Amino acid sequence: MTGSRPDLVAAVVFTVAVASLVWGISRSETYGWSDGSVLILFAIALSFGLLVAWRSVHHNDPLLPAELFKERTFTLANISTFLYGAAFSGNILNNVLFQRTIWQFSATKAGWFSVLSPITVAVTSMIVGRKMASIGYRRLLISGPMIMASTVMGSVLFLHTEPSPWFPFLPLMFFLGIGLGATFPALSACTVLRLPQNRFAVGGAINNTFRQVGAAVGVALVVTVQSQTEGINGFRNGWKVAICFALAAAAVSIFQPNKANQTA
Repeated sequence: MTGSRPDLVAAVVFTVAVASLVWGISRSETYGWSDGSVLILFAIALSFGLLVAWRSVHHNDPLLPAELFKERTFTLANISTFLYGAAFSGNILNNVLFQRTIWQFSATKAGWFSVLSPITVAVTSMIVGRKMASIGYRRLLISGPMIMASTVMGSVLFLHTEPSPWFPFLPLMFFLGIGLGATFPALSACTVLRLPQNRFAVGGAINNTFRQVGAAVGVALVVTVQSQTEGINGFRNGWKVAICFALAAAAVSIFQPNKANQTA
């Protein structure tokens, strides 16, 4: 509302909730999931998250306007963004750590062999942005995460302790970029697809928040899982976590519309 103060209390509470969740995941690496301090951190995250939800319903200018989440397309897009953000960030970090640790690449060499994916993302995103309406939102939001899950499974199956950066690593990074480039523009579009124009900005901001929170959770969980097992098997377990997040993002998007004027 014009003239009202934004809910700064909810912003602080939300930050504490996310920090507690990530800290709890990270702390479980050392102390285990059943440790008392880990459970307390998860309880704080849950309690503060519920408090933010309550304030979103009752505050005049809420951090997360509840009425926006009544639109199913918006809600599903944000859930999928959270899951896909976790898959994307966790996988990217796992790839770099794998090259640095198992293949013993320098930071520069690992960076050069990782650059193909973001270049492919940029090109694919431009193409998808122009053809999104004709291809269909749901098709992109399912096929993109499925392509990512397939390429990450390729990392599990075909990357070994012997360095093989030219093949199959670079082809896998190429197809990973296609999956990412097909998904992120469609997620952004679906976020505001059914919102009134005066809510586009806040809708986009909320979507970015979900992406960043998903990234934080994904990185924490992948690193925690990866560190539980020594050697290459630890990295394979980290990739499997990313695969699960990507498949979950695709599953959520089954209920998205394919065209702007269609229901799911």
